[in-house]
Amino acid sequence: MEIIAPIIQDFPIPVDEATGDLDTDDYEAALQQSREWLEANQADYVVING
Repeated sequence: MEIIAPIIQDFPIPVDEATGDLDTDDYEAALQQSREWLEANQADYVVING
């Protein structure tokens, strides 16, 4: 998640720009949320090229 979160537009888990860590207190819940979001948006998420 730490690798893809900064490069996918509107990814549901924010990343701390200073550390690069996910901004969450519950990693397991964030992982589940990310999986659900990716499944629901697999056809239309946008990778940020920059």
